[in-house]
This record gives sequence, C-alpha cells and structure tokens, in this order.
Amino acid sequence: MSNFDYTSSEVPDWYRCRECDAHGVKLFRLAFARQSATLCFECCCQEINEAMSSVDTTFQLQYADAEANEMKMLGRRCPAIPMYTDDVDVLAGLYAFKEEQIAWWRRIPLRKAAP
Repeated sequence: MSNFDYTSSEVPDWYRCRECDAHGVKLFRLAFARQSATLCFECCCQEINEAMSSVDTTFQLQYADAEANEMKMLGRRCPAIPMYTDDVDVLAGLYAFKEEQIAWWRRIPLRKAAP
C-alpha cells in the first residue's frame, strides 16, 4: 500500500458512493467505523430523510492536534478521507484528521454540477 497524495486534487477511481456510484464528490462514512460503506451527500440526505437545502454544509472538521471541538456530521456520518491510494477500506480516523487530509477533502465538490 502506498500513502495517499493529499497535495493532488485527483480523486481515485475507487472513491465512489456505494449507493449511486457517484465519483469525484465528497463522500461520508459511518462516524465510528473505519470500514463502512461510503455515501455521497445526496445519498446521505436520503438516508437521514433530510432535504439537501436544509443541511449545514460547513462540516467543521477537527485536526489531530486540535483541542476538542464538536464536529458537525451528516447524520451519523463523517468525511470519508482515504489513507492509501489503493485501499478503499482504510479511511482516516475520526478526530484524527491531519491538515493536508482536510485540505484535500475540502477541494472536492459536494455535488456534481448540474448538466
């Protein structure tokens, strides 16, 4: 396994929503499970039965060395940030995000632009 390159804006081919197969958008995983099905914003909203327009999308994230802050999540889900380039099942731990990991995730669009 090779470490993920967070300086790149590229999204690995395997970084896809497990429900609708969306690619190139922010994904979310169950907060306290390092290995869980990743979902896109739209599928998460459907999961929690919440209108997309009513969801706070600031997604306050906590760095590994930051003081304890409450993290805003999407239902029971938090950002799905990969740790390795070739392993979809190993994601960064909750409350242990590094600055470069968060910067990479923030560069990815929340949703695909409408055609």
